[in-house]
Amino acid sequence: MKKQILVSPDPRVNLVHGYSLEIREAGPQDAGDYVCQIATLEPREITHTVEILENDITFLDLIETLEPRKFTQTVGILVPPRIHYVTSNGRVEVKKGSSVRLECKASGNPTPKVTWSRKNNLLPDGVQTAVAPALSLERVDRHQAGVYQCTAANGVGDDVNTHVCLQVTRSSLEAEHIFLLFLLYL
Repeated sequence: MKKQILVSPDPRVNLVHGYSLEIREAGPQDAGDYVCQIATLEPREITHTVEILENDITFLDLIETLEPRKFTQTVGILVPPRIHYVTSNGRVEVKKGSSVRLECKASGNPTPKVTWSRKNNLLPDGVQTAVAPALSLERVDRHQAGVYQCTAANGVGDDVNTHVCLQVTRSSLEAEHIFLLFLLYL
């Protein structure tokens, strides 16, 4: 029934009570236009948009539209957000004074908004959250170490989040300086 197919070979698609189209386990592959033709004396066309939540049973109900000859449905599939990549699997170790880029990639429909926050603290630039798929930190020091949270949201289902633990180690020059001071006090 999708894209001018008269009879669907897909066992997930059925007519229910003669007037409703049922799509079981709807997914992104089901997006498109759906047309129902009803024989009447006056040919008319009505178009509607239908949104489907992924994995829900969906009915395109035609009971109230017995007059039109042609009925078109545009179907969009909504997919909850999912995070499928985060920098270094959530654990990053950098030397003091270096730069680091924390990345978080998410998918869904509509495209999720990705935000960064810091657990129990503000982000290094003094804000609570930053809307971006990546967070760049320059000349890091021990004050920027901590747990950073990536959140993906698109209004479908629950928001999802993951964490990146940033550990800042001393630079080799600083470690050498501390070691020399230690030797002087012996």
